Amino acid sequence: MAIAETECKSLKEETTKVTGVVVQYTQEFKYYTNIIKTINKEIEEAEKSKVKSGEEDKKEEDEDDEKKDDKKDEKKDDEKKEGDEEKEEKKEDKKAKKEKPTKSSTSNEVKQIEKQAEQHDSVAKKLQ
Repeated sequence: MAIAETECKSLKEETTKVTGVVVQYTQEFKYYTNIIKTINKEIEEAEKSKVKSGEEDKKEEDEDDEKKDDKKDEKKDDEKKEGDEEKEEKKEDKKAKKEKPTKSSTSNEVKQIEKQAEQHDSVAKKLQ
């Protein structure tokens, strides 16, 4: 009976850890998709300002390219979701094998990306 209780307790702890990892990855995915959306909007605005300067023929080509890029971005997002799910499954398998709690370096990566986003915004504002 005691063995079953300890096994149950360890399984509960493991599921709690895995759930935390899943939540973290979900939040990061939302964060990165928001960054992609804002960057795409800025690119579109920059292209529109170029088009207004008298290049109407290029405008039609740019719109076609944007549509293609949007489709590519959607495909990349779908692939990224699938990749993230596969990574989560692999990590769950690894955590099932390892009992040591591990810390991820994703918080540092998030900070770096936030800094890059801020730099990108400042450069975009200077260009406007």
